[in-house]
Amino acid sequence: MEQKKNQVLMETRNLKKYFPVEKKIDGQQAEVKAVNDISMKIRHNEVYGLVGETGCGKSTFGRTLLRLMEPTEGRIFYKGEDITELPQGEFRKYRQKLQMIFQDPYTSLNPRKSAGKILEEVLAVQGMKNVRERMELSLEILGKVGLRPEHYYRYPHEFSGGQRQRIGIARALILNPEFIVCDEPVSALDVSIQSQIINLLLELKETEHLSYLFIAHDISVVRYISDRIGVMYLGYLFEESHTAGLFRSPLHPYTKALLAAVPTIDFDKGKKKRELIRGELPSPLFPPSGCVFHTRCPYAKDICKEQCPDMKEVEKGHRVMCHLYDEKEKTK
Repeated sequence: MEQKKNQVLMETRNLKKYFPVEKKIDGQQAEVKAVNDISMKIRHNEVYGLVGETGCGKSTFGRTLLRLMEPTEGRIFYKGEDITELPQGEFRKYRQKLQMIFQDPYTSLNPRKSAGKILEEVLAVQGMKNVRERMELSLEILGKVGLRPEHYYRYPHEFSGGQRQRIGIARALILNPEFIVCDEPVSALDVSIQSQIINLLLELKETEHLSYLFIAHDISVVRYISDRIGVMYLGYLFEESHTAGLFRSPLHPYTKALLAAVPTIDFDKGKKKRELIRGELPSPLFPPSGCVFHTRCPYAKDICKEQCPDMKEVEKGHRVMCHLYDEKEKTK
């Protein structure tokens, strides 16, 4: 089991997702580069946290990874097999192993169907014709996510937000997947309910041997649940590290700014004022030249305005995309 745990389950290589818009720039078709050249590996039974400001491309990356959106360029691998260009008919067999939990637990559920029928529909689509078996499996999975048998007959509007999200988790689990993209699954919930859902996800990870891509904008939540963390900004993966290493010694100025922005109870008024990130997130349609963060970075150099930095491994398992570490890379 330990050997399998270190094996790569999902991998992307130079993954890009661009959205064309009607506007033209210098006579050429303008594009929003929502995901830009991301290479990432997620291992068996691992939680990979993806964090960044709203609009940085986190959710688009998750949907592209599952081919709910087709990538513009790059490759996607599942257990070492290239699934990027598989026809939908062939890719369908992978669907049950690659699932998603959506951000809004209300709009992602059919209001005209009961919780049980929502779950049964997933099984029917995958070819399970026996109605009794579908019902028994649906009741079993409801129990796994902390719901009672009578909830099988209730409709989405009859549940609380936390219970609706449990139904969303049950729908993702019912096909016995190996990998789940959790797209901000707790952001719409009360703080007290958030902890229940996160603990449920961690429990299911162990009992069902799952791997997660956990997307969130709250870095405190990501810290609690994740084994490794990636930091995104304007379509780019800026930094990647094991959770402890990222919080112990963040490398990228943007990561440092995110950590500084985490609210804390400060009883010592004499403490040094925190350096928060400055400026607004640039338009993804007109991103800055060079490093896209240079307009907000307090350490920006001339090269940052002209040349986009490469992703480099500064420490073992700790990668960063920043010109500040170019010299350190050369001396390795």
